Amino acid sequence: MTTKQKIVVIAVFVLLALLYVGAVANGGGSGQGDASKRPGGIVGWLGDLVGSPPDAKRADLSAPCLTANTLSFKGSCTMTVAKSDDGTRQIKLHADDAVSVGSRAAQSKDTITQDVNAGDDVTVTVDGDGGGVIFTCKDSKATCTVTLSPAEES
Repeated sequence: MTTKQKIVVIAVFVLLALLYVGAVANGGGSGQGDASKRPGGIVGWLGDLVGSPPDAKRADLSAPCLTANTLSFKGSCTMTVAKSDDGTRQIKLHADDAVSVGSRAAQSKDTITQDVNAGDDVTVTVDGDGGGVIFTCKDSKATCTVTLSPAEES
């Protein structure tokens, strides 16, 4: 190995060491991110480029606690989303009461749960396999209401 090659190799190792020290000094994040915030950078740009998935058809949604566009339940209720050739779809909801919403993440086997405050809106994304969306009242003795957004009527 020539002297120039040795200098280049040493310079690369020094640069990597500096980058590593800088990453450690800045920390890896608190782990307290907010999934409801819109991502920025390349992820946000790709999202703008591709766009959001279409709304789930109202006919694909069923639950024993669902009347018209309103889910009304005490304790918990599971809304079933039918399989569809449309692929990934989203369900827009408005929580009149504080609830927890759980479902299988689209294109995954993992289950995700989100706490939703009274008066807040939430979007649940489902893939073509469909599945269940579980709503649970935060106050176990209360009757909770969650409303499907009007776009779901299609």
